[in-house]
Amino acid sequence: ARAAEMDHPGALYCLAWMHDRGKGVDEDPVQAAELYRRAADQGLARAQCSLAKLYLTGRGVQRDDKEAHRLLRRAGKQGQARALFYLARMHEGGSAGHGPSPRRARQLYARALELGYSKARPEVRRLDDASKLLSSHYPRARGTDDLSGVQGECGSSSSTHDAGTACIAS
Repeated sequence: ARAAEMDHPGALYCLAWMHDRGKGVDEDPVQAAELYRRAADQGLARAQCSLAKLYLTGRGVQRDDKEAHRLLRRAGKQGQARALFYLARMHEGGSAGHGPSPRRARQLYARALELGYSKARPEVRRLDDASKLLSSHYPRARGTDDLSGVQGECGSSSSTHDAGTACIAS
């Protein structure tokens, strides 16, 4: 606690984590967010990632996908693999003002995996399999994230992401 009072980023992170999960102290997501913010502002990547998760869920803070994206990018630039994983999810789903980008998501999952985040392995495989399936059914879609021309057995192309998902799921 004394190190946290002195604004030591590692101590702030540990105290934030305790408040975030109610370990040894009362669970208090607002206090956790404040402590994560203080550590994140000092450049601690794991605090940036944890604070981003709070912004993604609206836990202890107002939900804000753009702020979460900004924090995850900062942490990812420092090689924080978990941040890259969550950033990949955001790119895959198309959030924070960006459309879906399976290619960028795959790159981020692969980088997280290279950095040792094993939860990224099935995501890389899933996107690779989906890309192969889509390419075999729709050769024009090869090498692009734009699925706007995908029609036929998958249904209409009114939503490019939904059309691609329908193809992949069938």
